Amino acid sequence: METARALRDLHEVRAHPAAVRAQADADPGPPERKRQDGRVRRTDAEVRAARTRTDTERVTVIARYLAGESLGTLAGTYGVSDRWLKTRLETWSVPLRGRRKRVP
Repeated sequence: METARALRDLHEVRAHPAAVRAQADADPGPPERKRQDGRVRRTDAEVRAARTRTDTERVTVIARYLAGESLGTLAGTYGVSDRWLKTRLETWSVPLRGRRKRVP
């Protein structure tokens, strides 16, 4: 049965290549996840999972931040943005540190 369908599809491609090409061009398929800079964009589910993990490990996140770990390092570890984590720490009433001065 599948062989017959495959042969029929092959016949369609050979008999009407322009129509098949036009149909393929009209159907974009799944959305492209690559951004212009080449990095892969995460799905909404992946972002939600990272945020949920951060919320679940709230005590650990707060302890690590208060122990001196940077906001950027924590955000990278948990797969969330710096801005989102900063907002979350403010929501959790964690006193935020100022920016560190760079040592030349």
